[in-house]
This record gives sequence, C-alpha cells and structure tokens, in this order.
Amino acid sequence: MQKILFLFIIAASLLSVGACKKKKKSGGTTPEAPLAITTNAGSNVQNPGGSFSFNTIITSSMPPSGVRLDVTVAEEVSGTNIPQVTGFNTSSGTTPTNLTNLPLQKWCVCTIKATSLTTSTNTATTSFRIIHK
Repeated sequence: MQKILFLFIIAASLLSVGACKKKKKSGGTTPEAPLAITTNAGSNVQNPGGSFSFNTIITSSMPPSGVRLDVTVAEEVSGTNIPQVTGFNTSSGTTPTNLTNLPLQKWCVCTIKATSLTTSTNTATTSFRIIHK
C-alpha cells in the first residue's frame, strides 16, 4: 500500500510541475534592432568639384531584407533641392554613395535616410554639410 501511495504522490508531483511550465508563444518574432547609420564624409566638406563620393555605413545590425537608402541634397540658405540618384537597396554594411551637380560656392546639406526593407518604421537619418569650392 505504501508503494502505491508513494507512486501516486510522485505522479501527482510530475503532473503539477508540467502544468506550471509557461507555454511558449508560437509565431513570435524578435523585434528588429533600431537602425543606426553614419558616413565617412566628415561634417563640413569643402569639395573642389561638383561631385563627391563617400561611404554610407550601417553601424547597427543589418535588417534581414536589407535597407533602402535615400539621398537628398538641398542648398542650405534657399532650401532648393539638388536632384540626386537616390532610392537604392543594399544589404552591405558599407555602401558607396555619390553626390552630383553640387552648386558652386553654396553650402548644401546632404541627408541620407536608411529604411529597413523588413520593418518600414525602422529608419535612421544622418546628414552633413558640403560646399563646391
């Protein structure tokens, strides 16, 4: 009789331990790390020509589907937009980026925006000033 009682207590204990375990949520995904970007351009670039090349660097974890890079350039004083080739996708940590048609003797602000192709609300922006001397 003691063996049956002992087995009953062990079985009841095992069942109660199993019932207390938390169930894993199915279908959950780990949130994406916030994007962070920088460039190797400097902050106040005095460029001798009308075009300028630099690297855009993703300093955070790369999203699974990569990022879209959008580049805008505007004259600092008037706000006039200087059209650029923009809107390209990449999954590289370092992406060569080029500016063209920089106006002579006018400070411009170059802004680079990275948007995750996996989570469109995950964005990062950086900017620098440049002048064609």
